[in-house]
Amino acid sequence: MTEYPFVPLRTFEEFPVEEMRQRLAAFYETVNRRRTVREFSDRPVPVDIVETALRAAGGYPADDAVIPDINRKALQEYMSVVDD
Repeated sequence: MTEYPFVPLRTFEEFPVEEMRQRLAAFYETVNRRRTVREFSDRPVPVDIVETALRAAGGYPADDAVIPDINRKALQEYMSVVDD
């Protein structure tokens, strides 16, 4: 397994406990509504929203080190299609 140097999270912002609870409750409500996607809309989505979502997925911490690589590959493939 490849070892990477520790990089501290310099952008970390700690919130008061009550604000953390409120943010968590809002996040939970959002995530809990959407478990899977089985039907897709043909409604257009702005490219910047798709790009930002893919970048966020590619940088999300994961137990399996392969997942971020897969997401980066998907982002690269997507970007090559968009750039054409």
